[in-house]
Amino acid sequence: MKSIKVQFVKLKVSDEKPLVRVTFDTNGLYIINGKEVQLDYGQKISFNEIPKIKDVTLTKEHVGYDTTEGFMSKEDFVNLNNRLKEDGYDNNREIWTDLDKEYLFKKTINNLKPEAKIITNKIITDFEIKETNVFVLDTEDKFIKSDYFFGKDTPMCVFQANEFLREVFLKKCHELKLEEAENKLGNTYHVPTHSGVRFAKISAKYIFDDSFEYKGNVRNTFENILLLKTELEKKVNNKVEQTFRLMNDKKKITDEDLLRDIKNILNEVNKIAPKVGTRSNLESAKRQLNVLITKF
Repeated sequence: MKSIKVQFVKLKVSDEKPLVRVTFDTNGLYIINGKEVQLDYGQKISFNEIPKIKDVTLTKEHVGYDTTEGFMSKEDFVNLNNRLKEDGYDNNREIWTDLDKEYLFKKTINNLKPEAKIITNKIITDFEIKETNVFVLDTEDKFIKSDYFFGKDTPMCVFQANEFLREVFLKKCHELKLEEAENKLGNTYHVPTHSGVRFAKISAKYIFDDSFEYKGNVRNTFENILLLKTELEKKVNNKVEQTFRLMNDKKKITDEDLLRDIKNILNEVNKIAPKVGTRSNLESAKRQLNVLITKF
């Protein structure tokens, strides 16, 4: 049986349905969607739907002889031949002792003028085509390139994970309105140009561990890479948001904390013994603190 190779190919990942690309690894006769065609080795044909392909194998069969007296089957011809020469051959060596029989044998065969009748049979076998992984030529994603794009005959893709992580980090930092600065505390960020996010900083501190670093590109199917992208984007965003929240929580003072601090200051001020010329300043400070307390 001949050999074919079937690939399901999307020119763009957004295409609704893949093309069915069939490579015929053996030249010869095929039946494709009911039509008999002769194809060359390596010929490729693309279909919008899964085609019905049948292998056609031609075999030759010697069925008998055409003679001057009509068709004679192989069996009949062999029987006649054997009967006429039974006294004249020994292990295919002529040993005629009866000239009349020898004459009859040769006359009969010559008059029949037998010509071998060969017929051609067609053996038709269906190819079973099952849908497999889809090859993607253009992933429409700047971080994902398909092997097929590089001329490799696999359904795998290459994912530039570090570059993707870097973009996610920068996008989130810009969203939070962080300022780019390498060693400055506060609402700042920094990410080196030579790596992904492993050594990225927020408020001058590293926030990622080794699990956020990839040694080289990731190879997997397009579907699996999409799942990985979603997971990584969520992890980076959560880490940045968590760091930003903790950093700002440390800066916040609650109303209760502020009221307590003001009252403590007032208590200390009340213990101060005024000096000549400063009583009015002391009384002014007390009044201002009491005004602040009444605002809570």
